[in-house]
Amino acid sequence: DATLYFEKAATNAVPEAWTALGWRLASGIGCPKDTKRAVRCYEAAAAQGIAAAKYNLAVRYESGNGVEQDLPKALGYYKEAASGGDMLAQCALGLILLHGECGAKAEPEVGLEWLLKSSRQGYAEAQHKIGIALQHGTGGMKANPRKAVEYYRKAASKEFAR
Repeated sequence: DATLYFEKAATNAVPEAWTALGWRLASGIGCPKDTKRAVRCYEAAAAQGIAAAKYNLAVRYESGNGVEQDLPKALGYYKEAASGGDMLAQCALGLILLHGECGAKAEPEVGLEWLLKSSRQGYAEAQHKIGIALQHGTGGMKANPRKAVEYYRKAASKEFAR
């Protein structure tokens, strides 16, 4: 079973394996669902600098799934994961700062910069959100319907639909 291999790799100092094991435990794929144990796995990987694990912890602390909800802690993990290059975290942080969510004050220009970083990595949701900002001229962006369509097409090319 794959879960056993991830456990073995994790205990043999492969930090990415902690993240993979955490995901399996959180989703219940290939093993019984155990969100508290998943959080411990993410924490082990995050302590070793794995951005994806920090993103997963951010999501958990924002939602209170498997941990007590802690928005400042969630925001800190989003920032660390985004700075570490995780495109999902970059998109999430961009949206948080764009709208002033998760205990952060609204900083639309900074939020859009994070969305652009995520978009440059090819993340369709970020491309879609930039399209919205360009269409409506939000976040300090000047409305530019043609450019908005470009971003919508990028997102759609990855079969992203909202």
